[in-house]
Amino acid sequence: MKIILEKELEINNRFLRGELNFSSPGVFLIHGENGVGKSTFFNFLKLHQDKYFSSISPIFVDQLPLQPINSISFEDLKIRLRKDRREELPFYSEVEAMVEDFSDQSIKSLSGGQNQLVKILIAFFLSGDIFLFDEPLQHLDKTKRSKVIEALEQLKVHGKTIIVIEHNADFPVGFIDHKIRFNKLESEIRVENGI
Repeated sequence: MKIILEKELEINNRFLRGELNFSSPGVFLIHGENGVGKSTFFNFLKLHQDKYFSSISPIFVDQLPLQPINSISFEDLKIRLRKDRREELPFYSEVEAMVEDFSDQSIKSLSGGQNQLVKILIAFFLSGDIFLFDEPLQHLDKTKRSKVIEALEQLKVHGKTIIVIEHNADFPVGFIDHKIRFNKLESEIRVENGI
């Protein structure tokens, strides 16, 4: 999947320009300084998913905590979402073990890290062809971060495309196939591709 941006997305009076190619399965890291438009780009893709993901199924995990469904538990939520499930990932039950201690608690009672894990688990539960995460490791302790990275590696093994937006380019290096930097210039924000 190739996205060419010229004047589709304006961020703080600068257009985001460049080419993003997500055509091969693998892990793509989008990084850059704060305020450069990474989350804005994420939301732009989410808003225009019918245009950019017309032949594949995307699944988005953004930074916002779960709110509209916060009076039910993860177990209840799975029942509600079962009709929308695209596939059962072979490693799903292993990943679900991360939330077994609080899966029957109401979402509104969860800590920030627990809420983050539930959001990620919902994405794994529903599944898709391409997974987009906006700062997936926020609010997680070191152990949980490692487990989420292991789960993302399993997605990669199973041929999924993963796009991770991070402020910090220090996301586990061995895990990343392609780095994409958003670089703020005087008159534009330029997409710079690299390894």
